[in-house]
Amino acid sequence: MRSGGAGMGILLVLLGCSASRPGAPPGPEAAVAARSSTEAAVPDPPQALPHPPQVLPVDEPKQLTRGTPADYVLYDRGVDETSLVHGIHADVDGVYWEQSSARLIAGAKDGSSPPKQIGQWNQRGSEIASDELHVYWLDRTQIYRRPKAGGETETIQLEAEANGFSVAERYIYAAVWGCPLITRIDKQTLAMESMSIVLDEPGSGPTTVVEDGGEVFCAAWSSVYVIRKWAEPAERLANVADRIWGMVVAGDHVYWLDRHGNAVAKIARVARVGGSPEVFEFSDVFMWVGTTRLVRDASSETLWYSDGQYLVSFATATRTYAVRANDGPIDLSISDGYIYWTAQQGVNGIKRMPLDASVLYHIK
Repeated sequence: MRSGGAGMGILLVLLGCSASRPGAPPGPEAAVAARSSTEAAVPDPPQALPHPPQVLPVDEPKQLTRGTPADYVLYDRGVDETSLVHGIHADVDGVYWEQSSARLIAGAKDGSSPPKQIGQWNQRGSEIASDELHVYWLDRTQIYRRPKAGGETETIQLEAEANGFSVAERYIYAAVWGCPLITRIDKQTLAMESMSIVLDEPGSGPTTVVEDGGEVFCAAWSSVYVIRKWAEPAERLANVADRIWGMVVAGDHVYWLDRHGNAVAKIARVARVGGSPEVFEFSDVFMWVGTTRLVRDASSETLWYSDGQYLVSFATATRTYAVRANDGPIDLSISDGYIYWTAQQGVNGIKRMPLDASVLYHIK
């Protein structure tokens, strides 16, 4: 999913680690047909939003620093020099990544111990999550869960093929391509519930599902949805996107990356309570056509993303961004004051950088 043609400028694009994965996504009809037999009646389609987007341009960039970035190599090529490194996830206990040999690898968050294989994908990889006790990974129609302390890997069978995946305090969430069906799984009992969303524009594409403050958000295709309370009809927060490549909930807003084809990407947001979306149209400096993931720091004050060429930070308060690395980041994750990424240029392995490290270019 990773990179495209070169050019100058930053293309704010995400992620979705899904674009390069093999296999075509299923249509929404098949997904809805697979919903739980205990599911309530399908809610009425959401009403069209009355709020037009407000377009907010961003100033031209100004160079702050020029030179070669520091070397932040954590693991060089993982455990297999012939296997590319793709998806990554980090937490306070370690760093986990997928290599193109479909193996799940674990290493120390500071690189102090050699990496080792802890899991395997059978169909398609790159989606990894964790909590205090387990590491989870999504494999199309299965979610695998392995205790961090060691032991047998559990398999959770889903009703339909999922693309969006996250782990919250109590539940595991999996969303079918495009958000027509969302499943939550109780982490203690593994009891499973499914809920459908009637899409305003049926489609698929990279899908992001997260829980924040008891609300469940799902973004894909051209819309962002929120489920205020489980089993109640979903609300469409925004439908102004062209193609969504990733979403995060940061403070009082929901942010997403928007791009279609090779067009210049935009970052946009809407208040989580609803209202008029804001679209930030950036200049095309450092442009690179690739897609990865959008993440946020613990304070929600800074978003981070990569376009396959540059690692970029975006300050939500000032709406400014800065180039932090230019070694071809593929995927990224934040934990405990550091950002981790998988790099395809120079070292095809794992890198780690403090969130407060100096920037290469500051974009005003």
